[in-house]
Amino acid sequence: MRQESEHDREIRALFQQVPRSPAPPFRRLWSSAREQAQPRARLRRRAFGVVATAAAVVLLWAVIGIRDSNPGDRLSEELLAQTHWNGPLDFLLETPGDELLRTTPRFSVDVSILPNDLSHLQQRSSEHDQ
Repeated sequence: MRQESEHDREIRALFQQVPRSPAPPFRRLWSSAREQAQPRARLRRRAFGVVATAAAVVLLWAVIGIRDSNPGDRLSEELLAQTHWNGPLDFLLETPGDELLRTTPRFSVDVSILPNDLSHLQQRSSEHDQ
């Protein structure tokens, strides 16, 4: 076991000098706190109701769209529609050959290699269509 130092004895002596009183009953503390909280709770509920009503009015105003139709608004919307923003890292999305993904390929047929008589192809295509 460890020996008490002088500091430990001082602390023990000071602790024994502290007056001891029994703790108040919990029920009394709880009811006191509850009584103090009731007016604040009512105020909080009332404030929440006012804020919720104000938010509902603002939301309703935004949904219905009550605003003056200013021609400047339409002009700014048109200008905004014409703008295009390129991000600083957009070049990373450009890959070699990506133009092939954005276009439709066109196939050209060299007519010189086809036989002169194409009547049998026309018959097949008309049979296929029926």
